[in-house]
Amino acid sequence: MARRLSRFGLPATTLASSGRDLAEQMVSMGPGDVLVAFAFLRTPHHLPEVAAHCADIGARFVLVTDTLGATGESPRAVVTVEACPPPS
Repeated sequence: MARRLSRFGLPATTLASSGRDLAEQMVSMGPGDVLVAFAFLRTPHHLPEVAAHCADIGARFVLVTDTLGATGESPRAVVTVEACPPPS
């Protein structure tokens, strides 16, 4: 996704770390930034803290998940997209 956004001239960074490394990557975020998180099958344990940090600094947080129950709805998410399989 970051590569495709960059092709359109939008600055984008992939945050694929956790813990302290993730915190260091997020330090440069600020108001006007958008963090898009993908959470499928199991929820990253740091997801609530990431959402809270975005809210604290005025960045937007978008969550794409296969089920809201697995991730726990985040009241801080600006947009939550639940990707479900089509009904049979």
